[in-house]
Amino acid sequence: MTIKNPAPYKNLQRPFTRKSRVKSKGYIKTVPPSHLLKYTMGNSNKFNNKGYPIIVHIVSKENAQVRDVALESIRNHLHREIELQIGADYYMRVNAAPHQILREHKQAAVAQADRISSGMSLSFGKCVGRAARIHKGNDLLVFGFMDDGAVAKFRNIFSNAKSKLPILTTTVVEKIK
Repeated sequence: MTIKNPAPYKNLQRPFTRKSRVKSKGYIKTVPPSHLLKYTMGNSNKFNNKGYPIIVHIVSKENAQVRDVALESIRNHLHREIELQIGADYYMRVNAAPHQILREHKQAAVAQADRISSGMSLSFGKCVGRAARIHKGNDLLVFGFMDDGAVAKFRNIFSNAKSKLPILTTTVVEKIK
C-alpha cells in the first residue's frame, strides 16, 4: 500500500497514540508488519572479533523518519552491488529499527469526493506503514571491509544508492589498528 504524499511523515513529531488495556478502546488495532527483513548481513563473527580493519559508518545529517520500505530498498541494493563488485568478505548492519507506526486518513479521489468524505474532522487514521526515527549524528548503516580498495568501490556504490534514502547522510571511515 503506497502513501500518497510522504512529506508529512518525514518530520519527527510525537504521535498521539492511545494505549489502553482494553483492546476495543485503543486507537491502534493492529501493527503493520515491517518490510525490513534482515538487519545484519555478511560475516558477523569476523566483525564481532574485530577482524575487519576498516569500518564505514553512514551517519545522518538531519532528524527525520525513514520508512521501512526505504531501508529495505537500500539494504537490498547495497548487498547486491557489494557482492558483485567487492565480494562476499564484508559485513553490513542496519542500525535503524522501524518502530514508529504511520497513519493516514483515507480520502476518496473521485469527483464530488468532498461530499462523500465529510466524516470526523480530526480522524486518527488507519495504520499504513512503519518508520524508523533517525536523529542527527546517529549511524544508519555500518559496514566492515578488509582494504582501502573495497572502501573506494563502496563509495561509488553508495553514491549511486543514496537517492533511495529521504535524508542527507555522510560517510565516516574508521581504521582500526
